[in-house]
Amino acid sequence: MSVVEVHHFSLVQVAPWRGGEALLAERLQAAGWPLPPLGAAWFGDAARMAMSVRPQRWLLLDEARRDTHHDSADFHAEIAHAVGDAGAVVDISAARHLWRLQGTAMRERLAAGCRLDLHPAVFPPARAAATLIAQVNALVIALPEGWMLLAPTSTARHFNEWLQRITV
Repeated sequence: MSVVEVHHFSLVQVAPWRGGEALLAERLQAAGWPLPPLGAAWFGDAARMAMSVRPQRWLLLDEARRDTHHDSADFHAEIAHAVGDAGAVVDISAARHLWRLQGTAMRERLAAGCRLDLHPAVFPPARAAATLIAQVNALVIALPEGWMLLAPTSTARHFNEWLQRITV
């Protein structure tokens, strides 16, 4: 089992203006970002993901920026350009911490502190949800090869310590 805290990534939230969901989806699709339905995630290459855990709100994540000279401001500008006047784009990279979890027993260990049913039949890969884990508001995304968790930066230390304890 492994827990890897990812330190460099870009994360934006997009939301349509009233009545503009179809236009927003069309523009982001054209830019290579299909928007998944509520409760789901879309995986691009190994470093790009879109997820929806709130109605008419999507989080777009790009981990590839960590290995380049680009930063989250560049990513925000790129997505804002694609969205245009169809909606709002907010950079929330600094507001969230990201972890990747792998291992055969991780599902059971994670379920011990989570309010969701993480059974594979209920929470298969490409499923996404917001919940409480270890008393922290967190986003849980089932990946084909493990899990991704996003939690507020303000609780990252506590959350990371909890994650380290469950993998011992």
